[in-house]
Amino acid sequence: LSISVAAASNTNAAGLDDYLLFGTEFGFIPPDVLNSGGQRGFDAKIIDSIMSDKKSRWIDWDEILSGSLPHFKYQAEKEDHFLSGKLLSGDQSTSVSSEYVLLCMPGKEAVFQYGRTDSEGNFIFSVHIDEEMKDLVLLPDDAVKTHKIIIESSFPVINGEPGAVTDTVSRSVPGYIPEWGVNYQVRKIYGISDAGNLLTPGVLPLKPIRFYGKPDIELIMADYITLPEMKEVFLELLPHVSLKKKRSGYEIAISDRIYDSKYELSPAMFLDGVKIQDASMIAGLDPALVEEIDIIKEEYIVGRYSFPGIINVITRTGDFSAVPLPDYMTRFSYRVVEPVRSFISPDYSSEDMKNSTIPDFRNTLYWNPSVRPGKDGKVIAGFWTSDVSGDYVIDLQGVTTDGKIISVRKSFRVD
Repeated sequence: LSISVAAASNTNAAGLDDYLLFGTEFGFIPPDVLNSGGQRGFDAKIIDSIMSDKKSRWIDWDEILSGSLPHFKYQAEKEDHFLSGKLLSGDQSTSVSSEYVLLCMPGKEAVFQYGRTDSEGNFIFSVHIDEEMKDLVLLPDDAVKTHKIIIESSFPVINGEPGAVTDTVSRSVPGYIPEWGVNYQVRKIYGISDAGNLLTPGVLPLKPIRFYGKPDIELIMADYITLPEMKEVFLELLPHVSLKKKRSGYEIAISDRIYDSKYELSPAMFLDGVKIQDASMIAGLDPALVEEIDIIKEEYIVGRYSFPGIINVITRTGDFSAVPLPDYMTRFSYRVVEPVRSFISPDYSSEDMKNSTIPDFRNTLYWNPSVRPGKDGKVIAGFWTSDVSGDYVIDLQGVTTDGKIISVRKSFRVD
């Protein structure tokens, strides 16, 4: 249940039942229904006549009756949120298919995902649903091709018939609006806010786990004396791993001998868990800034994506800030669910609060968007009125466990 108690206005608000019937599918609530306080004032025949010439925004009967399954671009989000995008050519004129796009999360524990574009260049990643602000880095697997990554909205674009356009220029401002504005300004002057403390999140963030597990070599830099260059770190402290300067820059190689046969491979390079293409980014680091170096000496497979060995250099900050962001990467902060704050309402049960000289000019007396009944099936909600006299509306909206809509409004007056 959602319960709010607020000052009444001269407009009729839509209920949850009106929104589910009209708003979600047709994109608007008929003015006749809105002005009469909801669809309960109409019988089925009147509702049918109102909707006779309206077209659904998301039900296409031609497609439903065609006998073929539709393509669902937006999947149902149950445990994870889906972050989608498109891979385009360098001039953004054509989509790129059958190419890998990588998702990395900078940190001391390397988190890695890959996605392969479909025939239209679309890719998708799963993100855990929690309130944590996530630091994401997207990059094409092949940076040489200068592909462009476009992040798309996670919400479908629905083109439907718009509702009636209202001319708001010629309308006068309702009388209660200036009064509510004054009430708000007075509360600001006294430093009073309705936003309380952050509520305990229902789902906690996942603890990051490095995707490659326990490395073959785990070099802790604090166990050794500080060397002046990363080239010397590889030479002195990492046997079978070389950092060599070439004509075009640097390269890292892993060499070893198995069954009397020597092999050498160029590993995938990571810096703070972010896959990089240029070994010069590692060679140019100050060794004093490096905390750990992990090495996987052989091929490592994640799903259908394989690494020819892995080297992950982890800095002391672990936030991928020691080097400039390459042009082929896209880095952004992303939060799936916004944190929720409690609603603050004064309690006048104490003598100090009763005798307070600070005016109480609240327009909203109570608000709780997530009320659950007790074991007895009852809901108890209490609130104190403010110093503002007038009419107020108790608005209760909800859904029962068997899917029935609850939409109830009751009015009272404060003198």
